[in-house]
Amino acid sequence: MDISIIIPVYNEENNLNVLFKELKSCIGFLRKEYEIIFINDGSIDNSAVILDEISRSDKNVKVIHFDNNYGQTAAIDAGLRYAKGDYILSMDADLQYKTEDAVNVFLNLKDYDAVFCSRVGRQKADGFIKAVSSKIAYYVRNKILRENFSDICSLRGFRRDCLRNITLYKNFEVFIPSLIKMAGFRIKEIKINSYPRKFGRSKYNIRNRLWKGLIALFVVKWMRNERLAYRIKKITEG
Repeated sequence: MDISIIIPVYNEENNLNVLFKELKSCIGFLRKEYEIIFINDGSIDNSAVILDEISRSDKNVKVIHFDNNYGQTAAIDAGLRYAKGDYILSMDADLQYKTEDAVNVFLNLKDYDAVFCSRVGRQKADGFIKAVSSKIAYYVRNKILRENFSDICSLRGFRRDCLRNITLYKNFEVFIPSLIKMAGFRIKEIKINSYPRKFGRSKYNIRNRLWKGLIALFVVKWMRNERLAYRIKKITEG
């Protein structure tokens, strides 16, 4: 398997068929063996039915159904565990960026271990408050972790090897770039355009991210500061 595409889904019934058709067309252009893994994160709309219909129509599609809503990080983790591809892409189901950008992410993995996308035009897509709060959050994050990431979104790609020793916890999904960077892998950040939602609404807001995100931020800082780092000068055997 060349490419695995992981897509968490929570109440996205109006987006799924559009997303699948666009994504299949773009990925088919690459002429690679691929699989698309949808993770139904306990949706309470018609998403589960639509996903099963898509799966029955295409042998390259797999659907993982959670018995409850466990959150985006859990969905990403489940997708990573079941993915078989040498290259792994992950993206949201909200259609807030073009599926063609997924192809660009894959092509950039030729020279890097992980590629992350930062959004341009988010204020127009998500509104002033969300855009500004995100800028503030990344400013604080970069200061504390001594990093230089922009407004990274859910579209990203990895070589399988750089994920082998990554363990995710609740609210750690946004810190995947930091964890991979800590492990010494090569990272690239590329710019993509952000678009307003056509259907549905965001499941994440400032209130349900702020405090948990701050706690996770300081946990990642502790992990980076306290991780074992040493070099062996030589080994002498009798």
